[in-house]
Amino acid sequence: VHRRCDEPMFSISNAIAYDHMMVHSKPAIVSNLPPSSWIDVDNISPEGNWIPSEGTALRQLLFLLKSKEIASDDIFLISPFRDVVKHLRLIGRELKLDQKKIGTVHTTQGKEAKVVILVLGGGKEGAKDWAALKPNLLNVAVSRAKHRLYVIGAKKDWARRQYFDVLTRQLDAFPEQQQW
Repeated sequence: VHRRCDEPMFSISNAIAYDHMMVHSKPAIVSNLPPSSWIDVDNISPEGNWIPSEGTALRQLLFLLKSKEIASDDIFLISPFRDVVKHLRLIGRELKLDQKKIGTVHTTQGKEAKVVILVLGGGKEGAKDWAALKPNLLNVAVSRAKHRLYVIGAKKDWARRQYFDVLTRQLDAFPEQQQW
C-alpha cells in the first residue's frame, strides 16, 4: 500500500517498477499549483549533458512557483547527470534555493519534497539510453514528489526510451507553457 505520492507519480512508479501491484492509499490534496506536467524544450546546443534551454525553462517555472507561494525548501531540483546538477546549483544559488535539495536523482533516495523538478539533460550521445537502462532511476525521481512533479526536457527524445515512455504518456504539457 502506497501512501506517499499523489497521482500521477503513483501510477508512473507503479507501472515502471512494481508491475501495477501497489495499491494507492493517499488522499489527494487541494493545491493552487499547476498540475504535474512536462515542459517540453528543444535539445538545442547541448553543453555536455547540460541543455541551456532547460535552464531557461527551469528559471521560469521557479518564478511561477514562487508567485504561487511555494516555499523554496519544499522544492527538489534533480537530474540524472552530475554536470546538469552543477548548473542546477548555480540557478539554485541565484534564486536562493536550499542547496541540500539540489542533486542527482540518487542523492534524493529516501527523501521527499512537495514539488520535484526533474531536469533531464542528456545532450551527450548515449546519455539518455544510460538513464533508461533500468527503472530504478526514474522510479526514484518520480516517487520523491509528494504532490507535484515537473519534468523539463525534450519529450520526443525521451518518449522513445523504456520507462520514460510511460512518463511521457502520463504527463501532459505544462498548462501555462509559453515559449520556454
